[in-house]
Amino acid sequence: MSNNFETNDNGGWVVPNKTTIPVNTVIPSYSILGYECVLGNGCRLGDRCSLGSECRLGDRCSLGDRCRWLNLEVSRWLTIANVDGSGRVINIVQGADGNIKIEAGCFCGTVDEFVDRAKKENKHI
Repeated sequence: MSNNFETNDNGGWVVPNKTTIPVNTVIPSYSILGYECVLGNGCRLGDRCSLGSECRLGDRCSLGDRCRWLNLEVSRWLTIANVDGSGRVINIVQGADGNIKIEAGCFCGTVDEFVDRAKKENKHI
């Protein structure tokens, strides 16, 4: 894929906010994606990439070594929908240090914070 993105000192792309990355794109290592970026199905992120808040990953995306998402070095991640009855997409990211963060709509925080908020909003599913 040819791109018009700036590159950083490490040769990674600097992807602007709200950019849509086409299907099956290979994003080079050390890239930085702004908030609300959308990655198409089958995209692959290189090592040590950083994802901005509210980025959305398509089906079959994979993350390279030492990528960061939600201020965590990603060990594992899961994207699910409607777990709390709201219909929204929820991203769960576990860091290499074992910490877990959840991103759901405008919410971003810990598991306990997510559960507390869901209870307050009567979303007990």
